[in-house]
Amino acid sequence: MNSYDKGTHTLSTIFKVGTTNTDPSTVTFTLTGGNDSVSYVYGTDTEIVKDDTGKYHVDYEFTESGYYKYSFVGTGACEAIDSDYIVIGSTADLITSTSIELEDISNTIFSSTTVNQGIEKALSIVSRYIPYESKVTVDLTEDSRDVDVSNIKGLLKVIKAEYEIGQNPKEFRNVTKFGNTITIGVEDLPEDGDQAYLYCHLVHTAACEVKIAFRRCHHVADYTPTGGDRPDAKGLRLWIKPDDAV
Repeated sequence: MNSYDKGTHTLSTIFKVGTTNTDPSTVTFTLTGGNDSVSYVYGTDTEIVKDDTGKYHVDYEFTESGYYKYSFVGTGACEAIDSDYIVIGSTADLITSTSIELEDISNTIFSSTTVNQGIEKALSIVSRYIPYESKVTVDLTEDSRDVDVSNIKGLLKVIKAEYEIGQNPKEFRNVTKFGNTITIGVEDLPEDGDQAYLYCHLVHTAACEVKIAFRRCHHVADYTPTGGDRPDAKGLRLWIKPDDAV
């Protein structure tokens, strides 16, 4: 999963019936995350731009770091929902906000390296129970059902594959994994230029919307959630040892 700097980013979709680009009777765009919650309708709101038959985009300005979900919804001539997430911000943003929570903005007690290590450990633990869900586009090899997933950063699990893409209804396939190779369960072998969507569970990045409460006690590596002491959507306690502690 990638994170992006604050600013304007283009969010787009393509509506299809079968393999043919098709304009829905209505197109609605929604986005939620941070303090933002918007809804635009094509033809009413100028924010939704039609690029070509079935192709639409929204240029959205993100002013706050966070984890945003957005959807394009088509009705009528093409009934479909295309949903995805975008992460705005950077590791530096979270290190700064964490240092403020620790009342150590100058990083006298906790170096930025120590804070970052604690954040990464916490995100790894959170991801075991609340993984980041992402749809990843992969290129297929002609006459092969196998896909190399070694370049998908933070991959925990591939839930299913969508192939052929752009179908209505969507064509989902079972997958098996061995090492860094995913095998898609299809009878007909892919052709040159084919792509598939992999629906994945990933490790959260530092910019995502994970709320962490910090206490000046023990090093985070000593913390292992067990029994009822598990992180949930409300957050995770994270203990960090000051750099000068014995």
